[in-house]
Amino acid sequence: MIRGLQGTRIVTLLNGVRLENQQWGSDHDMGVTSLGIGAVELIKGPSSLLYGADALGGVLYFKDEDYAQQGHYSLTAKSTFESNTMGTNNELGVKLSGKNVRLNVAGNYVNHGDFMIPAEQFVENSRFNGYGAKLAFGANRKRWVTHLRYGYSKQFVGIIGEHEHGEEEGETEEHSFFSDEQARKIAVPFQRYENHLLSWENKWLRKRHEWQLLLGQSYNSLSELEESADTAAMQLNLLNTTYSLRYLVKLNERFQLIGGLQGAIQSNINKGAEEELIPNTQQFDNGIYALAYFTADKWSMQGGVRYDYRVLHAGIDNDSLNFTKQIGAFNFALGAVRDGAKNTFRVNISSGVRMPHVSEWLTDGVHHGALRYEKGDANLRPERAVQLDLSDEIHGEHLEIVLNPFASVVQDFIYLQALDSVIADLPVYQYQQLKQAYFAGIDVAVHYHPHFAHWLH
Repeated sequence: MIRGLQGTRIVTLLNGVRLENQQWGSDHDMGVTSLGIGAVELIKGPSSLLYGADALGGVLYFKDEDYAQQGHYSLTAKSTFESNTMGTNNELGVKLSGKNVRLNVAGNYVNHGDFMIPAEQFVENSRFNGYGAKLAFGANRKRWVTHLRYGYSKQFVGIIGEHEHGEEEGETEEHSFFSDEQARKIAVPFQRYENHLLSWENKWLRKRHEWQLLLGQSYNSLSELEESADTAAMQLNLLNTTYSLRYLVKLNERFQLIGGLQGAIQSNINKGAEEELIPNTQQFDNGIYALAYFTADKWSMQGGVRYDYRVLHAGIDNDSLNFTKQIGAFNFALGAVRDGAKNTFRVNISSGVRMPHVSEWLTDGVHHGALRYEKGDANLRPERAVQLDLSDEIHGEHLEIVLNPFASVVQDFIYLQALDSVIADLPVYQYQQLKQAYFAGIDVAVHYHPHFAHWLH
């Protein structure tokens, strides 16, 4: 959650490739593990210009670990133990680096029992386990740099709080959430995630020019198993192919331009399951953007525009459903930074847009992981936002204070509203829309580093 916004309003990227792992469900895994991750960047506010439509709340940008230094190698073994779940996270990694080629290989295994609460009871079926592997290959020749990366993960996550039916028809009893014993063996109901991510990044570097081409292919399989570990009650298979082409030119020491194209072809198909919460879909995204950067003395300024176009087809292989949406949207961003000896001041104003997800338009069924019956609305409009962001960093000899107030307005804000009805023994929720929603707040940070005591930070 970033500044009150979450889910499909947050764009997640791994090494520049957008991750699509059914984030429309609050109970669904993000599809990223700590394995091989070297850094995480948090980018707040509408960030559609560089990262594409839907980044209304912000961006989580994950970066892989660096390679070993040239001519060196390393072997890393790591094991973390957590007493609450009696769980372990075990990782093993190898790095090799030559003059022009580099290689990273890593794998992990995670296993956790049920979560313990202060009453010394355990949340039943909160156990989870999984494993994964990651491979990165890099090479360079003169002014060309390339990176080929592959990641795989598989996870098994228990579903908490299922209902049990009584002996008489229509009679239900609430299943206890708690147990006196801790268990770790995966049992129904549970969710099973499987993720593959392949990316190929190329950069061509010149004195004043830089080209970057990034191609990505990801596959996500989400299964919910309720009565049998062999038969899925719901299974979605999401295939996402992405491309990104970017060009940077430095006109002089003060002025540079960036332009680019981005797009994706996405297929989300129900397969081999009894239920369908959302229909089969195909989605096509394309975007074009341009940004300018200018520096002068203590000031740095930037501005840019972007246009995105999305086509969504839902109900593939379903003669009774023929649903198509075509949506285009412009966005802009303007910002300035003044760097002084005593303080750094920033001001940014930007717009963003988020297309409704097919779950918000067309869902009509039981969402087991969230324990509710959900209904969509085919007339929902895209969300549009404008945000003003101010920041003042006050620099002292030993102390730094950051004050960062922000305010944003979101037009046609989409939310889930509880209805006064029950279907299949579960409360009914429906996606609805507000004309406007307002968000405002402030981030405060304090950083103390006494230079007379470098051991204290």
